[in-house]
Amino acid sequence: LNVVQRTFSEIFENALTNNKSILEEVLDEDFLTSSSDEPKNLNHERDFFRQAMRVSAWDQYVLVSTLCSSIGFNTVQFYNLHADHEGIFLFEKFVAPLIRTTAGISCLNGLYATMVFSVSILYGKTALGMEKDPEYDIFLDNTLKQRKQAFTSFSRCLGLFALLVVFVLSESLPTKIAPVIGILLGGSAVYVGFKDWEVLFDEAKPIFENRNE
Repeated sequence: LNVVQRTFSEIFENALTNNKSILEEVLDEDFLTSSSDEPKNLNHERDFFRQAMRVSAWDQYVLVSTLCSSIGFNTVQFYNLHADHEGIFLFEKFVAPLIRTTAGISCLNGLYATMVFSVSILYGKTALGMEKDPEYDIFLDNTLKQRKQAFTSFSRCLGLFALLVVFVLSESLPTKIAPVIGILLGGSAVYVGFKDWEVLFDEAKPIFENRNE
């Protein structure tokens, strides 16, 4: 009798395991073949982790923007001309204000990007953790415009930060070669940076095709 009971128990457990595997395969197939334009409830583990990874990817925007903003703010507060350039009209009336202005604008753009993406991460993960799937979809849809503006601010922050590095480096050089080095470095940084950034941006477009963002 005990042998018969164990046999039936094993058959029952195997049947449950097989049904569970079949159900997971069906859910996986439904998720992979469903239209990306339609909002989906996060009713499966695979979907949940993909959405969580998507939200976590925004951490990189926050990290880089915070770094650039911090350096920009310190430059606005504490930047001083090189000792050899003090008292020279061009450096005191043009170069120094240009450096501080560039740093300030970079800082403000970085702060905006940091604010939008950090709040998006906070509320997005909160909705996922509380299983508020419809609210999660609504939140992402209604804040899409803000995230696009934040990405634009993030791009400006990086571009201005690159120019800031060029300006500070050029100003630290001897007076006779500072303008020449500044023009060469600035032109190269703008050309190479913009060209490669445009390539990366264009290549990333297929990732977001047929999606809300």
